[in-house]
Amino acid sequence: MTLAILVVGSLLTVVLVSAAPRWLELRRARRRAQPAAHLHDELTGLPSRAWLHSRLDQVLARAKRHGFLTAVLVLDLDRFAAVNNRMGHEQGDQVFVLVARRLQELARTEDTVARLDGDQFVVLLEDVADPNSPARVAQRIIESFRTPLLLGENEVTVSLSIGVAICGSGDASPSDLLRDGSLAMQRAKQKGKARFESFDSESGQLAINRLILEARLRDAASEGELVVHYQPVVVLATREIVGMEALVRWQHPVQGLLSPDQFVPVAEEAGLIVQIDRWVLEHAGRFVARLDQQGLISPRFRLNVNVSVHNFGDRDFLEHIALTLARSGLAPERLVIEITETGQEIEPLTPGLEQLRLMGVGVALDDFGIGYSSLSRLRSLPVSVVKIDQEFVRGITEPSNFAIVHSITDLANVLGMEVIAEGIETQRQLELVRSAGCKRGQGYLFSRPVPEEQIGSILAQGSLSPRSGEGFHGSSTVQVPVSEIMPSAAQVPVTTAEH
Repeated sequence: MTLAILVVGSLLTVVLVSAAPRWLELRRARRRAQPAAHLHDELTGLPSRAWLHSRLDQVLARAKRHGFLTAVLVLDLDRFAAVNNRMGHEQGDQVFVLVARRLQELARTEDTVARLDGDQFVVLLEDVADPNSPARVAQRIIESFRTPLLLGENEVTVSLSIGVAICGSGDASPSDLLRDGSLAMQRAKQKGKARFESFDSESGQLAINRLILEARLRDAASEGELVVHYQPVVVLATREIVGMEALVRWQHPVQGLLSPDQFVPVAEEAGLIVQIDRWVLEHAGRFVARLDQQGLISPRFRLNVNVSVHNFGDRDFLEHIALTLARSGLAPERLVIEITETGQEIEPLTPGLEQLRLMGVGVALDDFGIGYSSLSRLRSLPVSVVKIDQEFVRGITEPSNFAIVHSITDLANVLGMEVIAEGIETQRQLELVRSAGCKRGQGYLFSRPVPEEQIGSILAQGSLSPRSGEGFHGSSTVQVPVSEIMPSAAQVPVTTAEH
């Protein structure tokens, strides 16, 4: 036997010699199975990323020899996470199959449709004669998906954002071309989705910078880089501080302190906004609970925390709020959740908002007046606070803006809702906002958003007098009588106290 002959060797050698033939056979079997497993997507049957890279190598080499153009269209389904949450992952997978089928129907026989990852697809256009044709193909795809997909007896509408990248020299690698297409696709999403954008080097660098920012943002909370600033909400007649809005900031290690508009859109797009919102909610909740324990806030003091509507897609969101209140010790009636109505229908969120109200938590409709919600629909929304968008406040010396502020305030008061005017920067704006019947407000005229360490001294004052000058921008304001803006407004009594 082999064992007897090799007994002078080590046991390890004997084992290896005995097992080698079987080990080699298993490795060969895995290699034989590898192409089938890796070159096609199991769900849709489309070519996979590995197959696409191999094909691009061949196409780009041929394009370089013969002077052809090659283009890739990188496609991403818009807001597909919401579809999955609504329909379930099994139905979501079927949507992928339908998308793949429609893309194949739209492609030429010489083109290739592949699936990259998740909800991303690629259309490879070979031997492109007209540099404008990839853009036309992208637009045709977008138009095609305006027609709903038929999933059983149900219709499902999805939209696509598309990035177009063209290679004319043949010097680009498959990875370069797909990267450029992905960067252009991200720009399409940023500009409003359901559209296409073509890659160019300048915008590509901006997109790369954005991706770098996104990568750093993923660790910002755990690295202690996120901070919260607070802007007081005051009673306009008495300047009493009756609340604060919690506003997140990012203390970037290189770029310094970043305001929300510099990173929140990135967080929204990258799916990080829910994580950030929850961090702010917990951090601010603990802070205000401590202020309450120290007796620094009045019984009617409220903490306003902005949350993205994406939170309502998570089934545990309401449970998370309840746990946050319990852990922080913050009373439910101290908390107001702010949702922004711009670009989003509020009605689908109604069940979640009703649950918040049942928990004792207030709900504020932020930036009211410039989104979907109208005055006629305000009565059906389960909100307790309406925050008038600062654009109307800044332009309140114009009759149309004054009329809007006046109408919003009147209806909200009738419905028993609290009204807060945002962005008050000048004495004149303050006078007109009060003339319109609004009792509460916030803005640079009273205080900028400030860090936690300054809040104690501000609250110790009890009230905030308007800052010197005519507001943050330092511009003078034309003193226009209220009667010249809206004659009937002269008859509106200016409230001297809030009840």
